[in-house]
Amino acid sequence: MEKKPNFRSYLRPKTQAEAITTAPAPKGWVDEHGKPLEIKIRKLSKKRLSEIRTEHTDYRFAIGDDGNVIVQGGAVVHDDIKDTDAIVCHVIAEALVQPDMHDYLADYDCVCIADLPALMFDEDALEHITNMVYAVQYPRLHPQKEKALIDGAKNGSAQQEA
Repeated sequence: MEKKPNFRSYLRPKTQAEAITTAPAPKGWVDEHGKPLEIKIRKLSKKRLSEIRTEHTDYRFAIGDDGNVIVQGGAVVHDDIKDTDAIVCHVIAEALVQPDMHDYLADYDCVCIADLPALMFDEDALEHITNMVYAVQYPRLHPQKEKALIDGAKNGSAQQEA
């Protein structure tokens, strides 16, 4: 019987989707000793990111100017309406390990975790955290941000945890 080739060494590890990256927190976030704080970001799986996008997308029939449903080629046209702000905030809330957004649901009287980032952070902090989270989730889309994380890791201000 012929021996099967082993492809395991060429495959990505299964745990890669749950890797945690440490990144610098927004400027001005310091502990009681004046040391800059760090945030921890979990890399979400593609499946989970897709689920989040689906949760915040409303699928409905496309309606024309005359108020009727649009039909093309014998098929009803669908109109997908995405709540981009909710998608971004939900990804941030699920990806952040430190601070853990689940700890603050009751403090902000929120039921949906997607509402928290916009309530908790000011605009500058939210922009910084969004950039860090999306650099971890989609490194190929943010090469300059990924490079900044890598450079920070080399200098000791950001690091990848297993």
